[in-house]
Amino acid sequence: MRLAALPLMVSAADPGVIGDFARQIPIGSRIKATVSGNHVIRGTLLKRTDLAIVIQPRARIAEPPVEVAFA
Repeated sequence: MRLAALPLMVSAADPGVIGDFARQIPIGSRIKATVSGNHVIRGTLLKRTDLAIVIQPRARIAEPPVEVAFA
């Protein structure tokens, strides 16, 4: 399975462009998202909206889903 990298912390990118890219990724795909502060979230894409995506982090101990905005 392939990881899709979402450059969510890029300030020069338009949030609409990132949203368009995120809509092309199938639900259930494993993704790697870099958010502000160079924090990386690896997990499974659960849901996507026009403003954010929801990721279920991969961890040894279950963690709640994380919503990442396209700001």
